[in-house]
Amino acid sequence: MRLFIAEKPSMGMEIAKVLANKNNKLLERSDGFISVGNDVVTWQFGHILELKSASELDPQYEKWSFDTLPIIPQNWQRKIKDDCVKQFNVIKKLIENTDEIIHAGDPDREGELLIRETLIHLNNTKPVKRILLNALDEKSILYALDNLKDDSVFDNLYISAEARTRADWLIGINLTRAYTLIGKDNGLTTSINIGRVMTPTFSLVVQRENEIRQFNATKYYSLTAIFKSNKDEIQTKLKVPDEIKENDYVIDKTLIEDIENKLKKNPLAIISDYTVEKKTEYPLLPYSLSELQLVAGKKYNYEPKLVLDTVQSLYEKKLTTYPRSDCSYLPENQFDNATEILNTLSNIDDNFKTLIQEANPKLKSKAWNDKKITAHHAIIPTAKQCDINNLSETEKNIYKLISTCYIAQFYPAHIYNKTDIKINCNDYIFTATGKTILDLGWKKLYKANHNDEENILPICHKDDKVIFINSNITEGITKPPKRFTPATLLEAMKKIDKFVKAPEVKAILKNVSGIGTEATRASIIEKLLDKNFIAKDKQNLIPTKYGESIYKILPHFSKNARHNGYMGK
Repeated sequence: MRLFIAEKPSMGMEIAKVLANKNNKLLERSDGFISVGNDVVTWQFGHILELKSASELDPQYEKWSFDTLPIIPQNWQRKIKDDCVKQFNVIKKLIENTDEIIHAGDPDREGELLIRETLIHLNNTKPVKRILLNALDEKSILYALDNLKDDSVFDNLYISAEARTRADWLIGINLTRAYTLIGKDNGLTTSINIGRVMTPTFSLVVQRENEIRQFNATKYYSLTAIFKSNKDEIQTKLKVPDEIKENDYVIDKTLIEDIENKLKKNPLAIISDYTVEKKTEYPLLPYSLSELQLVAGKKYNYEPKLVLDTVQSLYEKKLTTYPRSDCSYLPENQFDNATEILNTLSNIDDNFKTLIQEANPKLKSKAWNDKKITAHHAIIPTAKQCDINNLSETEKNIYKLISTCYIAQFYPAHIYNKTDIKINCNDYIFTATGKTILDLGWKKLYKANHNDEENILPICHKDDKVIFINSNITEGITKPPKRFTPATLLEAMKKIDKFVKAPEVKAILKNVSGIGTEATRASIIEKLLDKNFIAKDKQNLIPTKYGESIYKILPHFSKNARHNGYMGK
């Protein structure tokens, strides 16, 4: 007998259905599992085990005191969650009667851990295989069934997940106790919940708010100038000399006026540089979860949690592939599915039908690259027919975003000529950049109204003589940094290296794609809101008084760049 242990009931049901169809067997439902011939499918509810708390490990930790810190368990122990005892016992009994176990957790680090920790807790000695389900449609499940792997192949994935879990425990338990005790000495009456990812994330919001409060708006000035070349006019912008800039701006208007007067007195100029370069932009890569959350946030003001919940719903409806992906590439063996998927998408509506008629399913973009595949691949539509009218408005929008990006892989590159002109007048440099579109390519999918040409510059040559004919001084005001929205805070979590000064720490954080994971970042932001560390002001995130009071207690290492980057993955 083979025992499949799925991450959740819905996944278990889909596996059972495919097994029944494949082997021409009936489904026999029981309490907590499904029998299909010689196969049995059961499930968990995500993690059904949890690490014991400090006081459960040793009664001496009941009292919070600096005398017992740091708490570092010598023997890590888990316990069954109270609401999962019944299902745990079902799994235990089934394992006793099976010959082989099929690990059917989600194809990621956490999915690997949550089934393994159950097997380890039960001291399992039965052989374990791994099924990797990147989609729940029948074709994908059949492919996964035919390509089972030994679960030992994923030992490092499990070790990584277990290390992250223990790091969360160590930081959460020890620092929460430590800073709560410090907080009491500073008049706080509540506990200070410290999280390895949560704390640096809410700190970003507080730091940004402090930058806004400390910001002083400054007037600055810039100069545009028009030069004439034969019958053509060239509109340019002054490249501001460093010697008249203050904090990257010209704040003394008379300095700009002096330059303008020199142009009027001596209008003769020369083209010091003229280049035309053919540029090629390849299609946007298919979405990872965080990229999808960012795009949907900017386009529809959707919050990251809503995007995750929506793409999870589409996944469970078998319309899209695994949602919690950190990858933007596709396995090369899926390229052959393109025609089938495109044919399916052509039935969404007339617009998609037109776009797909112009697509070339034999055109292979850079997205197909086995070397770039992680535990998952990018989020794409499946070949399952979608009745778009049966989807909610949010599901429609997210499904169309995913589908459009997939279709773009079968469009040619966007090609244009980029023209750069530099004009020297009185030893000041004026620049202009133009763009002439040669082939709109994949950008046709993203531009409802597009022009064939954008800012065409005249044909010139280096050393051509031109003459100044007009100018304009414009006044601007520097703006404070923008507050984070849920989408841009999620992006900042992924690109946290940009907020770190220490080079070695910056490199590490960039290499691991920031703090948190594709699956957890949205929930971290929600948790910060729920715990009143931050609040919403329309679409913006702002710190609460509670959050700011905690932030003041936390250590800051602005004078020591090495410590500025103490944020883990």
